[in-house]
Amino acid sequence: MKGVFFIKFDEAQIVMESENDIISLEDISKRPDLSEVIKNLYCPDEKCDAKLTYNRRSVGAYLSKHKSYVHSSECQLYSEELKRQNDMTEYNELPGRVSDFGIKRRKRALSQMLRDLLSPPEKSESKPKKKKATPKKITDDSTVQKISTKVVYDSNGDVIKKDDERKVREPTFYKILPYQITSLDSWKNLATIALIKKVVVSETERPYAQIEGTFEGQDVLFVMPEAFFQNNLREINIEQLQGYLKDLKGYVEENPKNLYINTLCQSKGIDKNNLILYIPEPDFIGFSTSSNTNFSSLTNVAIAISTRKI
Repeated sequence: MKGVFFIKFDEAQIVMESENDIISLEDISKRPDLSEVIKNLYCPDEKCDAKLTYNRRSVGAYLSKHKSYVHSSECQLYSEELKRQNDMTEYNELPGRVSDFGIKRRKRALSQMLRDLLSPPEKSESKPKKKKATPKKITDDSTVQKISTKVVYDSNGDVIKKDDERKVREPTFYKILPYQITSLDSWKNLATIALIKKVVVSETERPYAQIEGTFEGQDVLFVMPEAFFQNNLREINIEQLQGYLKDLKGYVEENPKNLYINTLCQSKGIDKNNLILYIPEPDFIGFSTSSNTNFSSLTNVAIAISTRKI
């Protein structure tokens, strides 16, 4: 049986009209012209012209060969190793919410990302890693098939728990900075951060609020629709949520450039000139100050504001 090979790259050759150089995976994600850069990435081996694809995952991005291209036979990064897969998992999709643990884990990751950006850790010198192929697995008659559950996020659903017979894969939220968001991220679950510029709280019959933010020159509007106020697991009433947001509004007005939002959210059609993201649940929001004080929820930051702890 002939295998298909899957190699992950930590750098690429960028070939553009004004640029022809090796670029690292980390630097790709920081480019303000990311949407253009990812169209022009190639295998870093100078003897190979295979095009690469920039793939986003909840745990980070990676580079792989474009499916329409093949590596040159002289490419040093090409490998012909193949690994047999002992088991294979089939996922049944079910609508559901993110567990409390899953929300906290994702918000901690966002807080850490913000901390590293505001106060970059010192880089220790390390030996360059030798590029190794990650072989794709193949199946045969000995492969055991397992059934598991993949949760598709639905704010009206329940938290689906694993049991002895099935594992549960929670909804994916892609960790990404506002300026990295492109049209490829339309209609996705995202996890991002921004400095809060302004908070608007509506007291009309249908509750509504929005947070205006910015990060590295990219403005973003976080919208909290009616569902945000009416469908939360902690059963916080509408008036209380509006009160928390008013406290937040007052704090931001008195302390500009001090408070960041770390949040899970959803996108619709992406317009970089009018970037709007939607927050369906209060539990999705966390906050961090510029001095690295973290608050895991809207309730916690409102308490800190009202007691003047920040």
